Amino acid sequence: MPAIASQIGSRVRARIPAVRGRLLRPLVRFREMRFPTFSREVHDAIATSDDYFRYATLALALERVRQEQIRGAMAEIGVWRGETSAFLHRCAPERRLYLFDTFAGFDERDLAPGRADARFRDTSVEAVRRRVGPSTNVMLVPGHVPGTLAEASEERFAVVLLDLDLFEPTRASLEFFYPRLASGGYLHCATDWEPYAQQMLTVLSAEPSLVNTTGGYAPRPDYRPLTKFERRGMKLGHGVWDIVFRRRATAAPLD
Repeated sequence: MPAIASQIGSRVRARIPAVRGRLLRPLVRFREMRFPTFSREVHDAIATSDDYFRYATLALALERVRQEQIRGAMAEIGVWRGETSAFLHRCAPERRLYLFDTFAGFDERDLAPGRADARFRDTSVEAVRRRVGPSTNVMLVPGHVPGTLAEASEERFAVVLLDLDLFEPTRASLEFFYPRLASGGYLHCATDWEPYAQQMLTVLSAEPSLVNTTGGYAPRPDYRPLTKFERRGMKLGHGVWDIVFRRRATAAPLD
């Protein structure tokens, strides 16, 4: 019974953002994009999401990758329940999508001795697969990162999203992906922990094949309202940092 109750609770909690988004849409509809460059189908999918502006920004980036004809797969490292994963696949179902996660919360090997962290355990491979839907283009890769990244060692990537909340797995993931980015490909990291942001910026800036799109941390555009992620960081009394790099067009190919 406890296991069944836990599964039911996880499914109910997973539906809360969508329900809340539908209830609030009449209040915020005037802030929606009137002429998005991405498809009406994609726009309808995010119009009732819990974080419209975050998904709209991501959809615009994916549309730019398509318009610039940047070839390659997509990857998300740090999937949790697969909400962003499902959106990535909806926007670009023709691209292969790799999803790397333990699908069981933090691995104890990545935590300091004696530290416990129960976040992100309320998920599973099966739950994410249901959310993303059946597709031969979606590869769920469960296990400890970076060990599982070898599953995509022969791949090239146009878009990589990275959010692991732990520095060592993040550093190893960056070192794995930046030589595998297609020319002009995007690598986007985000965090609300400043030392972690500084470490990521240092590692990425030292890689000659990459160029920082803003010269530092990516500022929030004045025209874009705060996202739920940013509001959470401000509520906790600290900032939010986005880091966006692209692979140089002259970068040497991976051997």
